[in-house]
Amino acid sequence: MKKKVLQFFVATLLLFGSAPVWAYSFSDVAPSGQTLYYKISGTNVIVTYPGPSTDRPWYGYTMPNGDLTIPSSVTYNGTSYSVVSIDKYTFRDCNLTSVIIPNSVTSIDGGAFSGCSNLGSVTIPNSVTSIGNYAFDECGFTSISIPNSVNSIGNYAFNGCSNLTSVTFGNSVSHIGHAAFMYCNSLTSVHYTGDVSQWCGIEFSGSYSNPLEYAHHLYIDNNEVTSVTIPDSFTSIGDFQFRGCRSLNYLTIPSSVTSIGEHAFHGCSNILTIVTKAVNPPSCGTDAFTSVPDYITLTVPCGSLSYYYETEPWKSSFPIKEEDCSQSIEDACEGDFRVWAAQGRIHLIAESEGEAVIYDIAGHPVSMLSSGSSANVPAGIYLVKVGTLPARKVVLIR
Repeated sequence: MKKKVLQFFVATLLLFGSAPVWAYSFSDVAPSGQTLYYKISGTNVIVTYPGPSTDRPWYGYTMPNGDLTIPSSVTYNGTSYSVVSIDKYTFRDCNLTSVIIPNSVTSIDGGAFSGCSNLGSVTIPNSVTSIGNYAFDECGFTSISIPNSVNSIGNYAFNGCSNLTSVTFGNSVSHIGHAAFMYCNSLTSVHYTGDVSQWCGIEFSGSYSNPLEYAHHLYIDNNEVTSVTIPDSFTSIGDFQFRGCRSLNYLTIPSSVTSIGEHAFHGCSNILTIVTKAVNPPSCGTDAFTSVPDYITLTVPCGSLSYYYETEPWKSSFPIKEEDCSQSIEDACEGDFRVWAAQGRIHLIAESEGEAVIYDIAGHPVSMLSSGSSANVPAGIYLVKVGTLPARKVVLIR
């Protein structure tokens, strides 16, 4: 009989290649009483699952449940290891009610807490830099705070968190994956610890990557955002940047912006005024201003009205008016100097000697100009200053 059992075991090894290999190196009891499993990675360990696959991470083992505190370090065979990561699908479908993650952990991998529908609270420390795909898919918490240390959030990371009402972002988040907040239908507010400039630097990867699509209300420094001036350091406004932001009433686009991404302001249904400083209309991606009211006022720079009337989607989306041009071109014959635009150049006649400096609308010097000469610069709005005399504005149209 023993010989037959041995023969069967040998045949099994030959059939499947080797004896079962488990994903973990050792187990230990957590401070909260649950048995956790770890795999060694150099001088560190990763919290992992004991079962045969990510589809059945706890098959044959007792799932952790209740309130879980993950330790920052564990000791095995006399060696202490730092806990640095939570492996993919480690706690998939576990009946956890709360989780405290230690500040030794730097990554929460894909599906780590997927399907933990009773998980009412989770503490993410200011050591985590990445949250993987599906990491908290279909969890039950009502609010989540993503610390300043996190710079990337994966695809579907919070997909299906239908109880989620509020999310707080740290100011280091630079990338949010596709559908990261899909089906988060209960969201009512997004809180951001950075400023408008930093928010404009976040890359939203696709539909439902921006939680504003559900929340509609953005808070910066605990103040609801009703007016946005895009910083003049930006040449483009990204896809989905403010999609669904219904708290937004006033928008100013600087002269530096040449393109506006897909769905950038889609669903900003309470915008009242848009002011653009760009003489040449920025190009717009698909549905950049869809569902923005068509009765709002779009104010464009002096001398650029015809450009906007000729360019989609500007010409067919909003009533357009030109800023007051009465003070835009200083070309009086009397005074210390005269400056004007003609034949695609800026011209200067000055009573005093010395060169004039031509500045763009952002205040950057672009050219020098002496009395009786002209400068060839791109179309735009410029300030011309001679010595200590007050600067004068001139609009150059090509």
